[in-house]
Amino acid sequence: MSLNVSIVELSGVFDGTKASAFHSEIRQALDSGADAILADCRDLGFMDSSGLGAMIVALKMIRAAEKKLYICAINKQIGMLFDLTDTRRIFHVFADRAEFEQQVLGAKTI
Repeated sequence: MSLNVSIVELSGVFDGTKASAFHSEIRQALDSGADAILADCRDLGFMDSSGLGAMIVALKMIRAAEKKLYICAINKQIGMLFDLTDTRRIFHVFADRAEFEQQVLGAKTI
């Protein structure tokens, strides 16, 4: 059985103003039958506490649906935010999509 993964790409600044749109994307992915959601932060420059709160709400939504949330490609600032708030331990964080694909999907990278 293959895992149905939906990818949500975050970019720019993730703060309270983007929370609603982010949650809508999560709901849409879940409604479309995603088994897992990958939040790709490759193009995300900054996340504040409101963005972190939105991420935690999304995690709760996904867990309530008995699905998984994965995060990849966080920058140093977001990593520090996760560390300072002790939330890194609740997220599955990967260095990049390739690492996610290899470890979760079992895909071989070239």
